[in-house]
Amino acid sequence: MESSIYIDINQALDRLRGNNTLFVKMLKLFLASEDFGNLDRAYKSDNLAVAADLAHAIKGVTGNLALTKLFDESNALMVKLKNNEKDDELFSALMDSYDKTVLCVNNIIEDLSVK
Repeated sequence: MESSIYIDINQALDRLRGNNTLFVKMLKLFLASEDFGNLDRAYKSDNLAVAADLAHAIKGVTGNLALTKLFDESNALMVKLKNNEKDDELFSALMDSYDKTVLCVNNIIEDLSVK
């Protein structure tokens, strides 16, 4: 799997001035977040206002960490949800990207922790 589709490591490290330790800490916080589980529950129960707020929060976190695919998809989903629209295909794509991003993030944490 090509991790650059899911994360722009150089951009993230530029934002953090090359601080690998801080980057790893922030990635671990991302992994510990319950936002995706909460988004899944809110979306599936048609609580679109809560789902929109969660998509917005996810957009912010993923933007800061340069998790590019999640950022783009969460932004697109947020816009739809704020317009009181569901998009099951986009939601499924976001959740699939989340699973793949988690794999990439775990690999990055392992790689940066070894250095």
